[in-house]
Amino acid sequence: MWMEKLLQCNVDFQIVGMGKKKMLTLSQSIAQLEAQVEKITREKISAVNQLEEIQNQLTSREMDVTKVCGEMLYQLNKTKMEKDEAEKEHREYRTKTKRDLEIKDQAPHFANPIPSTSQFFLSFIFTFIVIFIFFVIPVILFFSIFSSSSVFPLFCFC
Repeated sequence: MWMEKLLQCNVDFQIVGMGKKKMLTLSQSIAQLEAQVEKITREKISAVNQLEEIQNQLTSREMDVTKVCGEMLYQLNKTKMEKDEAEKEHREYRTKTKRDLEIKDQAPHFANPIPSTSQFFLSFIFTFIVIFIFFVIPVILFFSIFSSSSVFPLFCFC
């Protein structure tokens, strides 16, 4: 009987030893998992910080784009008003020139017909200058503004 008890104690001792091994293995697994959780938490915090930085950059760029668009809209409206004014002046000048030519045609022709040709030439030059000032120069300025801008690199023809 004492032999049976000794064998039983030996078996119990082996079971306890196996339990301790299992506990040690489980403790090691828990430590590894906790280390992984800490690493993933640090990576998550880093990713959140990067996301916030990117969102700040995006907000800043949106503000820049909004500012540039506002300035462009202002310049466009200003140019349209100047164009309308130039067209009005051109119509008035053309009407006046036409009226002057009609009066001249009604008057006796003592002079050479060259002045009507020069009037046409002056009208042509005036039209060319108006077009150049109110259409070509704003386009050149528009592209020169954005040729050095990082906001609209597509407009850079450099």
